[in-house]
Amino acid sequence: MPTSKGDLQLQQDLKFQNQEWLFQRIGRIVLTFFVVAAALGLFGSGPLSRARVDAPTAEDNPGAASVEYERFLRISVPTRLSLRFSQFRAPEKETVIEFNREYYDSVFIRQISPQPSRVTIDQKSARFYYAARAELPADRVLIFVLVPRKFGSLPLRIRADQLSTSLRLFQFVYF
Repeated sequence: MPTSKGDLQLQQDLKFQNQEWLFQRIGRIVLTFFVVAAALGLFGSGPLSRARVDAPTAEDNPGAASVEYERFLRISVPTRLSLRFSQFRAPEKETVIEFNREYYDSVFIRQISPQPSRVTIDQKSARFYYAARAELPADRVLIFVLVPRKFGSLPLRIRADQLSTSLRLFQFVYF
């Protein structure tokens, strides 16, 4: 709608202008949300992504066990999963760490430190065996470097001789 101000003719549509300003405000809010979420770790590493789960150990071996991991992963980008035990079972016995098969099939295990003496895989799980004292680290930390191969939610169930129950974790893999 043309309006005149002195000799100057102006084209303005206040309804359209108000709608455009509203759209700009909504866009700025959405962009700000994504920037803040990314900085906090929603799309990768950061405080929202880092997690630690503590679990009690078996009754015959008091102490604690914990798993440190990232909740949000990127496809094909390596991530660490650390298992820490306050103490291992009797040092002369074999220690077994077990992952559910669905999780094992959804990730590529790039590195395990220290290396297990053997690995077995069946229809339900993948088991990592550590023979007696020689293979277990003094700091009692096992590190798995994993690379996700599948998008979406990855449920992980970890069982170990030291745990009275299995630990259930969930990770989400983005693009």
